[in-house]
Amino acid sequence: MHKRADFSLDSHLPFRVLHPREAGQFYEHVLYDVEGPLEHVARLSWTLRWELPAGVSFGAQVVPSAYSNFTCMPEGARLTGVTSGLYDYEVKGSGVIIGIMFRPGGVAAFHHAPKNLVDRFVPAGEVFPGVDDAFNRRVIASDDQAALDLMHERVVARLPETDSNIDLVNRIIDRAQEGEGATVRALAQEFAMSVRKLQGLFERYVGVGLKWIILRDRLQRATLLADTETSPDWSQIAYDLGYSDHSHFINDFKRIIGLSPRQYALGRR
Repeated sequence: MHKRADFSLDSHLPFRVLHPREAGQFYEHVLYDVEGPLEHVARLSWTLRWELPAGVSFGAQVVPSAYSNFTCMPEGARLTGVTSGLYDYEVKGSGVIIGIMFRPGGVAAFHHAPKNLVDRFVPAGEVFPGVDDAFNRRVIASDDQAALDLMHERVVARLPETDSNIDLVNRIIDRAQEGEGATVRALAQEFAMSVRKLQGLFERYVGVGLKWIILRDRLQRATLLADTETSPDWSQIAYDLGYSDHSHFINDFKRIIGLSPRQYALGRR
């Protein structure tokens, strides 16, 4: 039995759907905890289901993060790497996506070059034997529990021995998210390695650099505040997120989200 994860729209999730309350009117998104042998490599399992009237559609947008996913969906079963830009998905008609979200670095247990997966996907059958079109159809035709059982079985069958570097990657990311104004250099010193070695670790296991991950985490937190605060103080928020320059924060937010923080916050009203 897969246990539903205890998250709300106001939680700081491993991913961030923009305008989550509006988006939640168009689909049902359920998150499940990962337990057992996959805990080392996976963060969550999840399902996305929708049934919209003809002519109705919604553009779901997700702030990118350092997570990769194994998904089954009408378009086929995929292993998708880190998305470097804002991820867009048009929800229309009826559909379902079932997924396993790998921890940062977790995909390296199954794919030798996560960097080659950035902004790309490969057919999941190239990585998980037996995941073919028939398997994909069986998964998306099943209820959540049965679908996730099928997918977990395929991943567990390919699970290698524990790799301590996956835990190291996640400890570094956790530490970066704890402190204000974390820098790559400071984290390298804290974990007793050179900046070059740290960069190499993240390129090998995640496919993107730690600096990129720190920036995306800041923007996820900023959009969370924009979605939950009545009157956000953006100067204070920029400072709390570790920015020494308010304009630098505004530019980062606008470059990734496409709007200024104030414009984004106004869009939810």
